[in-house]
Amino acid sequence: MRALAVIDGTASDAPQQARALASFLRAGEHSAGERSRAVRGGVVHSAAVHSAAVHRGRVQAETLEAETLVFAGLAADREEAATLAPTSAVRLVRVPAWRRDLQVGYLAEIHAAGGPDLFLFGPGRVGVELAGRLSRRTGGSVVSGVLDVDLQSDHLTARKAVYSGYLRARFALTGAPLCVSLDAAWIDATAASGRGELDRPRIFSEVVLGAAEAAAEVVPPVVSDVEMLAAASASDLVNADVLVVAGRGAGNRAGIERAAAAAQRMGAAFGVTRPVAMNGWAPMDRIVGVSGVRTAARACIVIGASGAPAFYWGIERAQLIVAVNLDDRAPIVSQADVAIIGDGVSVIEELARLAEQRRPG
Repeated sequence: MRALAVIDGTASDAPQQARALASFLRAGEHSAGERSRAVRGGVVHSAAVHSAAVHRGRVQAETLEAETLVFAGLAADREEAATLAPTSAVRLVRVPAWRRDLQVGYLAEIHAAGGPDLFLFGPGRVGVELAGRLSRRTGGSVVSGVLDVDLQSDHLTARKAVYSGYLRARFALTGAPLCVSLDAAWIDATAASGRGELDRPRIFSEVVLGAAEAAAEVVPPVVSDVEMLAAASASDLVNADVLVVAGRGAGNRAGIERAAAAAQRMGAAFGVTRPVAMNGWAPMDRIVGVSGVRTAARACIVIGASGAPAFYWGIERAQLIVAVNLDDRAPIVSQADVAIIGDGVSVIEELARLAEQRRPG
């Protein structure tokens, strides 16, 4: 089976993409996330990867011939870009930054011209996006967050974590091309220690995409300005002493804002359930539950949330759970240590008023 490892060298996480792909291709005795189990990666030898995959306790070998395609900026140093490659054979493709459309289009052309059976992408949003868009463009199969693979002559079986990491699932990919993005565990996998005996990367093909468009500005650029923003931190929810979590029972955005203001007056952190964030009433980084964070607060006050299992997972480690709900049959009422039947927003505002009265000064 032929494979092409794809690295977007224009992205800020290019080194992480490269490390993950190198670790995956060179895995000799470990698979990501399960260091004690048998190998499901391969060992790179020049541009050839001899892959060993475990199936029901026995190892089956399938030769994987791999090379690397590195997308680099128009002005990037060619040798520096090539050092990202985990194989000795390198295709260098120069492209304006953030032009995923040009990247996917070029990969689709490679496939149409009789390209590789398997396209490998690193972890993270870049890899997930490129793998998904390429599979859609070409009619191939795709799976993201892959921990390990079982390579056969006519198909690939990939294993990944599902249900917030509680289970492992296997997915069989048969439609060509096979588009796979890796799990982030491969970034720090033990097999990624150095390039080993790999030959020095050799650029055998160099192409420039979008240069005329960028120089002549024939059309407005897709992206005119880029600013990297730090991801919002939810550490205040994880480490909160007192946490207030509001659900759809707050009624609307105004109700959520009232609850958030009351929590602030109490000196408590404020989170929401996933439906509240999906309605646009609060930021996504405020979600408590399997879609967000898990807290171990000393006290967690839940207002207007039914107590669905996906949400309860996020608060079950709290020392004290107080539920405020108009529905006395809501699951959260029986799950809580203390239950108050009433309007959650009104109750939390009254608690905030009492807290302010008792505060010294």
